[in-house]
Amino acid sequence: MKQFVFRSIIFVSLVVVLLVLLELYFTSQLKKSTDHRFVVWNEITQGNIEADVLIMGSSRAWVQYSPSILDSILNVNSYNLGIDGSCFNRQIERYNVYRMYNNKPSIIIQDIGVWATLNYTTGYQREQYFPYFYNPEMMQYFKEPFSDSERLPFIRYCGHRDLILDVLFDRENDIKRYKGYLGRDKSYDGSRLGTIDSIVFQYDSRTKQMFLDYIAQAKEDSIQLVFVYAPFYIEAISKVINLDLVYDTFDSIAYEYNIPILDYTFSAISYDTTYFYNAMHLNKRGSELFSTKLANDLDSLNIIH
Repeated sequence: MKQFVFRSIIFVSLVVVLLVLLELYFTSQLKKSTDHRFVVWNEITQGNIEADVLIMGSSRAWVQYSPSILDSILNVNSYNLGIDGSCFNRQIERYNVYRMYNNKPSIIIQDIGVWATLNYTTGYQREQYFPYFYNPEMMQYFKEPFSDSERLPFIRYCGHRDLILDVLFDRENDIKRYKGYLGRDKSYDGSRLGTIDSIVFQYDSRTKQMFLDYIAQAKEDSIQLVFVYAPFYIEAISKVINLDLVYDTFDSIAYEYNIPILDYTFSAISYDTTYFYNAMHLNKRGSELFSTKLANDLDSLNIIH
């Protein structure tokens, strides 16, 4: 019996050691990855961004706002913090970690609109947080509800076969992302929009409070905010049954905090599928056209110093 217990202890100890070694290896590799789930977090934590202008938002930010165009026209150093499939509760997590490692920006361009601003996101691409589980300073900002098994060394990676294969075979799948931005060379696909009868704008009270707190803090830090409604394909806009509430919500916030709004909802781009790859995302051609227009309009506001 004693021998069995001893062997069991040895076996368990070896398994634990193996899991810890695998954890260290996979985490270290993902902290160097250019995969779109990790590359921005990795660049943030290196502490070398030091942007004058930050772009905040969801995927509508990271595929539509081109830092290279903003930089060339405005003579600034911009960076795109847009986070895929995520509402403001996740956007603020990324911003808070950015501020941990980098100096404050002078200007924040905040993408706003019907989707992905004031709702609440959880679950989607939760693996993006995995490499930072043992960084308590970062983890204090992450509100994702992780399971007990996800907190165990390496075990959390076992449900993500693609990550394991990426690391083992040194696969890189996002090498074209530049300063957080990734333009997509795709033609328009309206199949999903065709299945939607109506779109309803609504907001989560927790997220809205986070948004207001963030704005108040930016004002306290003397950071200039600019709200932007990026182009949206016009057929999708026509399905928003309470568009007035969208404008009322953000207009009231902008008025209270004296924040300029640039609205491209009904711009010429919004009427042409040439510039979109789906109803809510511009393709590379569209994003470059939009970013050029945005940069010139920002310049006309006389807030760039």
